[in-house]
Amino acid sequence: EGPIATNLGDLNEGEVLLIEAPAQSRVLSQAKAAGAAAVVSASLYSFNMDPTGAERHLDGIHFRHAPIDAGIPVAQISPRSYYAIRDALEEDPAARLHLTASVRFDERPLRTLVALILGSDRPDEVVTLMSHVQEPGACDNASGVGGLLEAALATAEILRTGQMEWPSRTLAFIWGDEFRMTETWLEQTDLQPVAGISTDMIGQSRERTGALPLLERMPDPGALVVLEPDEHTEWGASPVEEDDLAPNGFSVLARCAMADVAQLVDGSWETVEHPWEGGSDHDVFIERGLPAVLFWHFTDFTYHTSLDRLDMVDAEELHRTATAIVCTALAMADPQPGDLDRYLRSLEMERVLRTAAARDADDEELAEQWEQWCYRARQWLRSECLRIPVPAGGQ
Repeated sequence: EGPIATNLGDLNEGEVLLIEAPAQSRVLSQAKAAGAAAVVSASLYSFNMDPTGAERHLDGIHFRHAPIDAGIPVAQISPRSYYAIRDALEEDPAARLHLTASVRFDERPLRTLVALILGSDRPDEVVTLMSHVQEPGACDNASGVGGLLEAALATAEILRTGQMEWPSRTLAFIWGDEFRMTETWLEQTDLQPVAGISTDMIGQSRERTGALPLLERMPDPGALVVLEPDEHTEWGASPVEEDDLAPNGFSVLARCAMADVAQLVDGSWETVEHPWEGGSDHDVFIERGLPAVLFWHFTDFTYHTSLDRLDMVDAEELHRTATAIVCTALAMADPQPGDLDRYLRSLEMERVLRTAAARDADDEELAEQWEQWCYRARQWLRSECLRIPVPAGGQ
């Protein structure tokens, strides 16, 4: 408890620092050095603003972490609470803020759950589907966890009842701590991973959150130079170099799966794909040179806030996205010769689109990079669907 300071530079000993900015380590250390009683922050990301104009974000409390050794109490509040405190302070400059908190420290074992559907004739090769459990929101990432669970159960039931032939390769469904579960799985498995799918925030209601269903491709020339129709999300681009590119056609499989699901709902499912940005378990595969994609939704104004609750989830959207995810996995687990034509047609459409955009931008180097990417992706798709080796050097 203490008097209220709203500026770090004016902070005196015994006062509570009230800020809109994030309570970062630098702020905490300076507040502690000044003798502050506590730090209270009402920070939000720029994309946490309510897109409808209804200002629902004013009631959102940002999920953040503080260093365990900060040495000072720190808390997050909503912008609405922040403004209420500021108003009270204007009426009474001597107003005091009282903060009560119950804090628990736990040390627990790190657990990872793996469920396998063993392949029929290539059981040692595995397509991996991953969903992280540590995020506290309904969309991020209970929707990913629940959607992947239902996909696993539905696939198992379809196979048990003979409604579909058993896939050639094994499917691995994994739940655990983001990044670490995938790293642990890849380090410890005796299976040979061939591709990975990250399922993160897959059930958002577009009407209530503003989020679109997205496919994030792995690093390709579109991540080197972004040209229309590509654009990055508000999450933002990550550095990509030409040496990071490992051409394959896995994104084509995912794109076709999303198109198939859209056709099942009369083409009314609007989806978007974008260049690689990174930030979830697909990165662990990509760093090892393995094909991987991310299925997710963004921009969700409730992201990492207390507003990410069940009423922001659309059950039909969760069903659609989870279906596209497991269909992508099955397509990779059991590619067939009959699949090849549509994949190559999709890839050719992409080649024409991308090279034309590059040449319109007078970037012949980028056009050639796309030519090479699509050529080698075509070889990869032929190898997968026809079960023939990729020629040396992709030639």
